[in-house]
Amino acid sequence: MVIHRTAALCLLAFVASAAPPAAGQRDARLAAAVQQLDGATVLKLLEQRVDVNAAQADGMTALLWAAHHDDLSLVDRLLRAGADVRASNRYGVTGLSLAGAGENCTAKFAVRSTIAARSSLIGARAELSL
Repeated sequence: MVIHRTAALCLLAFVASAAPPAAGQRDARLAAAVQQLDGATVLKLLEQRVDVNAAQADGMTALLWAAHHDDLSLVDRLLRAGADVRASNRYGVTGLSLAGAGENCTAKFAVRSTIAARSSLIGARAELSL
């Protein structure tokens, strides 16, 4: 009986961790998946159209983690999905600052260029709307 109860509690904990958050809670599953480099989960969540700008408790978003990992294809995919290039964590660090945290110089340049180009477009649109 004790084994069955323990197994049931473990199963319940697993299901609860995989379920979307309750109303009013922030859904940072995408940011967590990018942080952990879990490509399958990232793709699944993007297909489900979860909020790409949802931040973890420290303000880290999926885009910030992708920039940190110098993952150009993921940065591009997140930007196309509506990721906010102006997002920053609670310390004010942006994706542009995080790009290049890895050792791949080519990736660093590409990620920084992509984020900078998108930031420039947003700035230009804001100036045009004034």
